[in-house]
Amino acid sequence: MAEEQEFETETMAGIYANQGHYGKAIGIYRRLLEQAPDRSDLKDKLLRIESKKKFEDETRLAKKFSEWLDLLMKRKKLETLKQLKNTR
Repeated sequence: MAEEQEFETETMAGIYANQGHYGKAIGIYRRLLEQAPDRSDLKDKLLRIESKKKFEDETRLAKKFSEWLDLLMKRKKLETLKQLKNTR
């Protein structure tokens, strides 16, 4: 990991962010800020990426919840069909 961190740059963080690897980008920006805490530009970039990650996480959670509800409704329909079949 030390070797990997040796090559972490603002450019790499930007590339990761553009590719949607927000966690990796956030890690790099945080480590860069440890080295240069006065850099408001890095703070701004970190906040933007964290916001994007949060939105992506919330969107993913909403999608999973929607899929779960769909499955729940399908299960209910199957149970109803089984009951109808058994009454015949």
